[in-house]
Amino acid sequence: MIAIEDQIEKIQDESEATRDESYPPDTTGERPGRSRWVVQSVRLPTDEFAEIEELARAADVPLSALIRGWVLAGLAEDRMQPWPMPSDGSPPTWTGSVDSQRANT
Repeated sequence: MIAIEDQIEKIQDESEATRDESYPPDTTGERPGRSRWVVQSVRLPTDEFAEIEELARAADVPLSALIRGWVLAGLAEDRMQPWPMPSDGSPPTWTGSVDSQRANT
């Protein structure tokens, strides 16, 4: 039996090897009953990903649940601090982190 870490590494390697390939034509990307959810792939540096995995293990929560919680918490916080509009009336433009963007507009 393969250790879970070996299985995860194998799946990650397969994902990276096929990342530029198109999905099969019959792929819908949805699961029944999950039409409100979207799956988004995110690339992270190896060291930071390992740190996130360790945090999830220590908290005894699934890795995806930890990352999803962080993203949704960040979104909720961002909603509390709306983006200021530039003084010339043009839409805000992205220049880096959320905090630096707020400071630059």
